[in-house]
Amino acid sequence: PSVDLVTIRALYNDKEIAFLMEWGDRFKDTVHNPDLEYKMPASYEGYVKWANLPQKPGNFRDSIALQFPVKMPEGTKRPHFFRGDSSSPVNLWLWKSDLEESNQPSVEDADASGPNQLKIQPQDTWHAKGKGVWNGGVWRVVIKRPLLTDDKNDIQFEKGKFIPFSLNVWDGSNGEHNLLMSLSTWNYVILEQSTPVTVWVYALFGVVGMVGVELWFVRRIRKP
Repeated sequence: PSVDLVTIRALYNDKEIAFLMEWGDRFKDTVHNPDLEYKMPASYEGYVKWANLPQKPGNFRDSIALQFPVKMPEGTKRPHFFRGDSSSPVNLWLWKSDLEESNQPSVEDADASGPNQLKIQPQDTWHAKGKGVWNGGVWRVVIKRPLLTDDKNDIQFEKGKFIPFSLNVWDGSNGEHNLLMSLSTWNYVILEQSTPVTVWVYALFGVVGMVGVELWFVRRIRKP
């Protein structure tokens, strides 16, 4: 795989969260030819040599996916970073450059319960939206989504919780498609909880109280 670094930043408000992802890519690949795709064998007994893949612009699209667990894991347990498994499925937001180029919704909402078990959700249930721009050999992709949805297969962003996420990235001109990609292990994003106003009020009362006690103590000492 050719992509070895993606920088990612998150921004959120009371309703939505957005992720900005940036990575280097020499070619802007916005065409995808499914007839050239390699189908990964179910047994994984063999593997593909990159040199045998059709590696040139115009064969496969550039793409990136954010992956989250469907259910928040307990303790340190997490789904397998390679598309989860049957007991711990994952939710993916798949941005595809060919959809962006053709002015279609560019982020597909998908679920997976294993490497060969990816299922795209019906389009009317997609909640994530995205926009990608390629300039000077760098892709910049923004994906945003409401913090909470009514879909049981979507990750729900709750404040104060460490939410695992991982990345999948495809470089089309390098022959990358399907499970041939760069991928990361789990990282975390946390939506910090705002400090209640009462905390500041109590702190102010505490400071005022301490100052009052000190002044009383000083006056007592100074009395003849």
